[in-house]
Order: sequence, then C-alpha cells, then structure tokens
Amino acid sequence: MTSAERNTRTSQSREASLLPCVLGIDGGGTKTACVVLARSGATLASAQSHASNYHAVGADIAQANVRLAIERAIAAARQNCDGKLAIEGIGLGLAGIGSREDVAVVRGWVAEYIAERVGDCPWQFHDDDRERVYIDHDCAIALTGGILNADDRIAVAGIAAIAGTGSIVFGRNDNGSTARVGGWGYLLGDEGSGYDLARRGLQAALQASDGRGAPTRLLAEFSEHFQARSPRDLAIAVYRQNLPVRDIAALATIVDRVAADGDPVARNIIEVGADELARAIGSCAGQLFAPTDTPEVVTIGGVWQSQAGFRERVRGALRSQFPGATLVWPRSSPAHGAALTVLCAIAQQAPTPQAREAQTL
Repeated sequence: MTSAERNTRTSQSREASLLPCVLGIDGGGTKTACVVLARSGATLASAQSHASNYHAVGADIAQANVRLAIERAIAAARQNCDGKLAIEGIGLGLAGIGSREDVAVVRGWVAEYIAERVGDCPWQFHDDDRERVYIDHDCAIALTGGILNADDRIAVAGIAAIAGTGSIVFGRNDNGSTARVGGWGYLLGDEGSGYDLARRGLQAALQASDGRGAPTRLLAEFSEHFQARSPRDLAIAVYRQNLPVRDIAALATIVDRVAADGDPVARNIIEVGADELARAIGSCAGQLFAPTDTPEVVTIGGVWQSQAGFRERVRGALRSQFPGATLVWPRSSPAHGAALTVLCAIAQQAPTPQAREAQTL
C-alpha cells in the first residue's frame, strides 16, 4: 500500500468515526439560540448569545452574535460527544429576513463559517447547497419547531401565532402555500402583543387620572412600579427613561395581573388584545385552509402565559371564525425548527437502498 493510499484510508476512517449533526439557529431582537441535533433528531447541545436582527443591531454585530451562539453550542456538543462532530447542514431563522438581499447577506456569513471552520469541526457541505443551508425568517422556523416532532421528517401544515414583545401570525398549508398576517411593528401593528397590552394599560391609567376613563388600579400599580408620586411623574418617567420596546412590553405582566384580580379596565385590555389576535389567526387560516379543515395553531410567546384568560378568550373568539382550528403549545423550539428543516432535506436527499447498491456497482 502506498503512502497516499494509507493517508486516504486514515482520512476516511477518521471521517467515519465522526458524529454527523446539523445546526439550528433562531435569531431575534433580544437573543440568538443555537441547537446541535444528531441525524436521529436527538439534541446534542444548545447555547445562546445576544440579538441578531441585523436590521436592528447592524450586520457586524448580528454576525458576531450568530457566530458566538454557534461556537458555544458546538463546544458544548463536543464535550458531550468526545469531540467527534461533523456538521452536515445549518438552518438559520432570523428576525428581519424578508428579501433575497437579506438571504444573500446571511449566506455570506455561512460561507465564512465554513471557510474558517467555526467551532473547529468539519463542515461537510458547500455554502451554496440550498438543501443543507436553509435560511428563512424566524416565523417559519417557529412554525416548524412548534408543529414537528423530532421523529418527523416531512413538512407539516399549521399556523404559528406569536405573541411576545410583538405579534405576528404565519401559516403554511399542505400545498406549501404560506400566509402572513400582522407583524407590522409596534408603531403600526403588533396587536395582542406584550407591547400593545402595556401601551393600552399605561394609556388607561393616565386617562383614568384625568377623568377621561374609568377608574382602574392600573394607575396605582404603574405609579408604584416607576416610583411616581403623581400621574405627571408617571408619564415623565416613561418618556425620560426612553425605555426600549422590550422593556415597555414587559409591563404587560402588570396589566395581566391586575386583570386577573378582576379590574374591569385591565380585563377589557386583555380581551381586546385577544380578540385582535384571534382575528389575525382567523384571517391567516382563511387564506390557507378550507372551513372544514382542522389546522393546529402553535401559540408562542410570553403573552400566551396570561393568568387573566387571554388564551381562553382567543380560543372562544377563534371558534366563531374558524371552528376547526385548535390551539397547541410548541413541541420544539424555533431553533429546533431550523435544524429539523435541514434534517428533513438531508433525509430527502439520501439515496434509496437500491440506489446505494447501484452506486457501488
């Protein structure tokens, strides 16, 4: 045996001992999550870093945060698997991805990662392999992660209703057609989101203070939160602190708590937000499904954890619009959805046993 043949066999043996895996990344305006999945769908590791919506934080910062999440996840997976990993694909679902130009930017990041062996593991695919480099918006992977089980290897129809800091509804039917409703941001939309509920709550508190609205305990609760001695101090505190959207949205928990205690004004805010989100879900369902269909609606985001009946209100309102739809909790995370999409594509790429046999002849 020649030296070259020995080196080839050694290389082949080393590759054969590697554990094939894929990466799934969920990047948003607050954090970036990365999971490492084996071919079986088993989770080998997960990790997080900071925001990666590049329209919000800039391309350089977004790429650095995606890279950091990948490096952390790979490092954790290598510890769990004795360092024997081979990356066969990567899926990225990032907030702000809405055009071909956006996809091209992110695909460029992947090309750099492959060239630099980010995580110091073999990346066994090319950056232009559309099946093994999956790039989409965060709603698409949220739907996939919410609907698919780890054992599934086919695309599944359904609807994702996201109600967190913002809100958006995204759906896909059995034909692969998709529809999006809402998601226009805190200035123009986001009905039923944490920001929407908090903003309405603050407005109601100040309207109550000057006699334009019904009395509500929201005024006292918000005043205590901001340590404000008067309604004017409350308004000044909100404006002067220049709170980011996510911090305003966090105040929705105050609205929800006061509503759960029976305050009529707070309860009405929860009900209006729930009705608006139900309308969005019904609109999405109507664009994709027949009235007799029974799509699952995956409920994602902190607002769905409401103690004041938000979820029940949406269910009741949706029943009159689209009675076959059912609300469900996510089966997996959005990052898992990105990775599972790649695993599905790899499984479809794999040759049949007959084809494998033919290739060896």
